[in-house]
Order: sequence, then structure tokens, then C-alpha cells
Amino acid sequence: MIHLPPHIMGIDLGSQLSGNTVVASVEGEEVIFHRSRKNKSSDDFLMNLIRNFQPQHIFIDAPLSLPGVYSGKPGFNDYFYRKCDRMVRAMSPMFLGGLTARAIKLKDMFPEAQFHESYPGGLARHLKLDEPGYKKSTSNISSVTEALEANSGLKIPDKSNLSWHHIDAFLTLMIAQRYFSGKHQAFGDTREGQIIF
Repeated sequence: MIHLPPHIMGIDLGSQLSGNTVVASVEGEEVIFHRSRKNKSSDDFLMNLIRNFQPQHIFIDAPLSLPGVYSGKPGFNDYFYRKCDRMVRAMSPMFLGGLTARAIKLKDMFPEAQFHESYPGGLARHLKLDEPGYKKSTSNISSVTEALEANSGLKIPDKSNLSWHHIDAFLTLMIAQRYFSGKHQAFGDTREGQIIF
């Protein structure tokens, strides 16, 4: 699998105070995780991490745009879903509400970084991770981790306290691998927003 260039960050964005926002980056072939703290602002956590790390590319599991109808783009009349959401069966950015607003704000705050809306669940389906038990039980995390390590060539040196949020952050790094090797799939209309995996 392709080696990732430096300054890549993968984000699984959780709710603001849940402690479930996980960021993954790569050092050599090792995946390094950072997790927000419960009852602390995950947005502050992310902004500090981005300022310190200065990633050139950020792959994030959250909507980075609204349906085109809201910006008056011609040809768009769906108030709930973007074309990309319907294509990959993702949740509506409108349903996700605050999560969508936070992701868009983060993108606007760091215009020097290139943001990529990524869909770990879509890649998980593509890789048939339901077989080792993706998101079925926490007891399956180790078998899914093994499958991801084998598929990506990346290693997690510290496998203690892994959650499904860590797995999704890992998947965003695999989406980055696919992106830089030209093997990713892009869904939707560039005028409205695209999802990749």
C-alpha cells in the first residue's frame, strides 16, 4: 500500500463534549491516535491539534457542505440530502445539524489545509468489514483492527483502549491512502460537495 505523505490527519468527529473525537496521524508506518477528553470542547482540542500539527490534508468523517438548494445553486432542489449522501446512503447533513456546522466552521478556520469529506462506513462496506464484525460488538475491535492493518500496511503500536471511533479514524487514513494512490471513489457533484472513500 502507498506510504502516506507527511502532514496528513484523519478525524472521526464526535459530539462536542462526549470525548469521542479521535484524530489519527501516521509516523512512518505507525498510526498515532489523539482523543478528546470527556466534558471538554472537542473543537478546542481539534483547533489546537491542527495549529500544532499543521496538516496539509485533513480527511474528516463529517459533512463539509449543505444541500445545494440552500446556496441557490441551479439544478438542486433537495432540502434534506446532497447528491453524494443519496449515492452512498449517508445521513443528511441537516439531520446531523451541529456536527455539520462544526465541520464546516473548522474547514473555514483553516483555509491553508485541504479538507476531504470522508466516509469510513462506506470504506468499511467496500472492504467487507462486516465479516470480522465492524461495529457489531466491542469484542470485534481487535479482529477489525487486524484486518485494517493487513489491508493498509499500517500498524497501531498501542492497541489498548481502542474504540470504534479509533477504527473510523484509522479508516479515514486508509481513505487518504486511496486518495493519494488514485484508487479512491468520489461521489456527488463538485458544485454541491463530494464524499470520498
